[in-house]
Amino acid sequence: MQPLEFGEQVHRTFGFIKEALGSVGCGLEDVVSCECWLSHARDFVAFNAIYKSYFSKDPPVRCVFPARFMFDCKVELKVIAYKPVGDLRP
Repeated sequence: MQPLEFGEQVHRTFGFIKEALGSVGCGLEDVVSCECWLSHARDFVAFNAIYKSYFSKDPPVRCVFPARFMFDCKVELKVIAYKPVGDLRP
């Protein structure tokens, strides 16, 4: 089986993230931090364009790193989401 192209892997990864966030009542709008690892720095421009399509308004803080030891995987993402549960003040 051939590995997915870079753009396909990015979109699929964001799909998994959206699914995981949705399972706990959150969405991409609740993401406050995103760490991104790319197998090749040359993919940054393509990644950035796709990233902007998911976070077009108020994007979260982000770090992008090249990762030489990624072989079949071209992108890896780690997000932190925050969603207040209500006013906890006494």
